[in-house]
Amino acid sequence: MLLSVFLNFHRFKVSLPGKITILVYGLLFSSQSLYCQEMKLPGNSHIIGFNIGSNQVKENILIPKAHRGSAISVSYVSEKESNNFHLLNFNFSYSRLKTKLETDKVTWIRSALFIALSAAVISCLKDEPFKLPYSGFQPVEKDDGWEISTLSTENIDSVKLDRAFRYIYREDEYYLVRSMIIIRNGKIVAEAYPHDPGGINQIQNIKSATKSFTGILCCIALQTGLLDSVNQKLSDIYPECFINHPDKKDITLDNALTMRTGCSGQDENSGYELFFTDNSIEYALLSPWLYMRGISFYYTDANPQLVSYAIQKRYGKPMSEFAREYLFEPLGISDWYWQAAKDGVTFGSSNLSLKPRDMAKLGQMLLQHGKWQAKQVLDSSWVHEATRPHYTSPGWAYGYYFWIYTAENLYFAAGHGGQIIMVVPEKTWLQSLQHGPMSRIMKDGRITLSITSINWLLKAVIE
Repeated sequence: MLLSVFLNFHRFKVSLPGKITILVYGLLFSSQSLYCQEMKLPGNSHIIGFNIGSNQVKENILIPKAHRGSAISVSYVSEKESNNFHLLNFNFSYSRLKTKLETDKVTWIRSALFIALSAAVISCLKDEPFKLPYSGFQPVEKDDGWEISTLSTENIDSVKLDRAFRYIYREDEYYLVRSMIIIRNGKIVAEAYPHDPGGINQIQNIKSATKSFTGILCCIALQTGLLDSVNQKLSDIYPECFINHPDKKDITLDNALTMRTGCSGQDENSGYELFFTDNSIEYALLSPWLYMRGISFYYTDANPQLVSYAIQKRYGKPMSEFAREYLFEPLGISDWYWQAAKDGVTFGSSNLSLKPRDMAKLGQMLLQHGKWQAKQVLDSSWVHEATRPHYTSPGWAYGYYFWIYTAENLYFAAGHGGQIIMVVPEKTWLQSLQHGPMSRIMKDGRITLSITSINWLLKAVIE
């Protein structure tokens, strides 16, 4: 196993001493297992995960609840098709997780060795640019349903917009920004791909921005009569799943769409656990009943999974197939991937992969009151219902899996790391942003990059 790990290192920009040092971790800090996995991601991206700990690790780079212990994680990401991989993220995490095993004794000697070896590895990293040189934001002409326009035609200040795009090319922040697209009056006026121009054709996991697609698909299912009403009880759609959960039989579609089921998710890792469970609906319904149904808001991946299964039960096929027929084909989206749980239920919360421009089509359809080109995909009344506040908190609100900033008069889909579809209806303006899977730009519930850049972009749009 150690030899296999060492051979895998040849593709990464880490010096030979660094590679050897990482292997030493396996000898010093792992009494039972050294785990290494390469995971191919959509869009020719890879993640290599190493988990070194005193406990067995399952078949994924995520460590499930039942397998906790001390761990060291080293992750590399690349966006290149060749073997000349770029090191985009290097992060050591050595921590005692909440549940300690009695047999796991970490001495001060090991701690000292860990610090010394961490310093040695970091010193071996090669300092190379993460991004391409700034080359502007001229949109590319493609036969993908989008029209191209100019800044002057759409009344946009080019100087201010240029400053916003230079911001995402900076080397000192937001290393993994993959794309940013600006659309005004239904036309692409600016776009950039800081790491690779080929990113325009690559699909990527949009993480929890997937939830907004699930919300819109539920609205389509309600519009077509597949589902009866937002007030319909989930136990009326799949009663067999509630036999062991009579306390949850009154949960409605509206409760699930607005994160107000009253269920908390089994723990903070519930989204990860959905990947490992054999029955995702049973797992979701096992969530503790801690809040007032229909009133209290609690964000959890369990709720969209319940919605996904409701669509599957009525449609007779997974929600991903419903999306193909009723959303993706009408929007002209042909290159996509949507992962399902082990039980075949499409993940309602995450793991939809789309190209940057295709991701933006959802926002444009909503901005045009449910219409894409000449086709009415969703009735305008349902667009309003999905994007209006159903739950309100100081500074923000929540619709059907859409975040709403009432002060800025905008709403958006948001996914971990910075997958964003931001819609500003009053200015007929749309911003779409994709990040690499490891980056973090959320702070205190606010999207720091987008809120910073939006100040420039909103000022750049002239009424």
